[in-house]
Amino acid sequence: MTRRVKLQPNPPMGERYGPPKPPGWVSPKQRARAERLAAIKVRQAEKKAEKKRKWQERQQAKRDNGVYVPSDQEMAKWRRHMAEGFVPQQNVLQIFTDGSCHPNPGPGGWGVRLMWNGGHKDVCGGSANQTNNTMELTAILEALKARKRDVPTIIYSDSQYCINCVTVWWPGWKRRGWLTSSGTPVQNRELIEEITDLITENVKFRWVKGHAGHEHNEAVDQLALQGRKRFGHLKEGGIDEQAKPQDGEAYEAGKEGEGRAGELPTLASLFNPGHKDQQEPATAGRSRPGKARFGNV
Repeated sequence: MTRRVKLQPNPPMGERYGPPKPPGWVSPKQRARAERLAAIKVRQAEKKAEKKRKWQERQQAKRDNGVYVPSDQEMAKWRRHMAEGFVPQQNVLQIFTDGSCHPNPGPGGWGVRLMWNGGHKDVCGGSANQTNNTMELTAILEALKARKRDVPTIIYSDSQYCINCVTVWWPGWKRRGWLTSSGTPVQNRELIEEITDLITENVKFRWVKGHAGHEHNEAVDQLALQGRKRFGHLKEGGIDEQAKPQDGEAYEAGKEGEGRAGELPTLASLFNPGHKDQQEPATAGRSRPGKARFGNV
């Protein structure tokens, strides 16, 4: 025989858990746990400070013995460059490229900054009736054309599409007769073919985030704007080379490989003396027209 049990209703909330707690109330367990965590953080901070103090003492001992040790400011700059994906390197040709159109399609411009051991050369150009991707690829092509020797080269661009075009996608397009996976013709085929013909084992590509405050990326963005304003109305386009390394005796010395790293002769020995459509650069605001100008990289 089954016995029936009468279920009792649940007690009210106040009777079950007691009166409500005031705002900010913390249980003893929670308070003890917070105190333990705070003590752990204090010990970690003390260990970190002690480790930094000992490191600074070792660095100072190295300086006292005549060993070069980077300063805190130099290390901060290096860390900033690492965060941006760019670190200046010796004996490596580092190139920043950018292109733009306004409107798209419409007048276009491109900019290139070539850097070698502390010296740099800026080139810009443009032409009418172009697209953003066309100008981005044109900047990469002009950068590769400007190389006179096959030295280790890193090309930085803020266009992942253009980097993938010339490094990842083009072999598949070529196998399919320069058709995309959807069967449509590949745009800018001529530019991509020219770029891939100039790429060697010493050329590498890296992506940088555009319009993120990167010094050299912002510089080539302004060069692209300058090229669009100056040559965007020309159907054949044009090129403006600033800080040309081929002027005078410095270029003759550069062709023979003379000079110290970062000076004009070494810089000149890397770059092609001119382009097919080269234009004379503007001389406004320059104390010595035709002479190269270099900035800190």
